[in-house]
Amino acid sequence: MKKNKILFSILINVVMFMLIFSIKSYASTPNVNLTGKTSVYPNEVEEIIVKISSDDSIGVIEGKLSADSNIEITEFSVIDSKWTLTHNKRTGFFNALYAYGAKNEDVLKIKYKLKNGAKEGTIKLSNISLTTIEYNTIEISEALIKVTAKEQPQTENTSDNKDNTASTIDKSNKENKNNTNITDDKKTNVDETKNNSSKNNDSNKSTNKTQNETTVKEEKEQNSENADSRKANTIIPQLGQNRSIIIIISIIGIVGLVFIKKYKKLKQIK
Repeated sequence: MKKNKILFSILINVVMFMLIFSIKSYASTPNVNLTGKTSVYPNEVEEIIVKISSDDSIGVIEGKLSADSNIEITEFSVIDSKWTLTHNKRTGFFNALYAYGAKNEDVLKIKYKLKNGAKEGTIKLSNISLTTIEYNTIEISEALIKVTAKEQPQTENTSDNKDNTASTIDKSNKENKNNTNITDDKKTNVDETKNNSSKNNDSNKSTNKTQNETTVKEEKEQNSENADSRKANTIIPQLGQNRSIIIIISIIGIVGLVFIKKYKKLKQIK
C-alpha cells in the first residue's frame, strides 16, 4: 500500500514536470515578424518593421534580407540606436547586436518601393538566427511579407483636365447645336425654296399645258380649214372637167344625129 502511494506521487511529479517544461518551452519560443502595409502605390517609399517576440532576452539577430525583382530596397536600418546593425548589401546578410537584449520589440525597419508597372512584390528575411543573452540560439527558417499595387489616386491636374474636357465638350455641344440650328434653318429655306419651285413648276406646267392645248386646238382648227380649202379646190376643178366632157359628148351626139338623118335621107332617095 505504501509502495503504491510512492509510485503514484512520482508519477504525478513527472507529469507536472513535463507539463511545466512544455509550457515553458512553448512560451519561450522566439519569433520574428514583418509588419507593414500590404497594399501600396507603385514608386512610393513605404516601410516594413522587423519585430522580435520572445520570453527570453534576445541579444543577437542574424539573417539575410532579400526581395524579388519588383521591389527596390532603399534603406535597411535600426529603429533604436541601442542596436548595432551590420549589413552586406551585396549578399544581403546582416547582424544586429544589443548587449542587454530585448524581448518584444520593433528592432529593424526596411524602406522600399514597388516598381512602376509591378502588380505585387515580396520582401523576405531568411536564414534567421536569434541568440539570447544566455547564448541559447534559435533557428527560424524565414519571415516574409507580400505587397500588392494600388491604383494611383486622381490628381488635381486630372480633375482640371476633366473640367477642361467637360468644358470643351459643352462648348462643342453648343457649337454643334448652333450649327444644327443653322442647318435646320438652311434646310427650312431649302424646303421652302423647293416648295416654291415646285409650286412654280406646277403653275408653269399648268400654264404650258393650257398653252399647248390652245396651240393644239388652233393647229387642229387651222388644219381643218386647210383641209376644207383643199377639198373645195379639188371639187371645183373636177366640176370644170365634167362640164367639158358633157359638152363634148353633147356635140358628138348632135353630130351623130345629124349624120343619121342625112344617111336616112340618102337611103330614101336611092
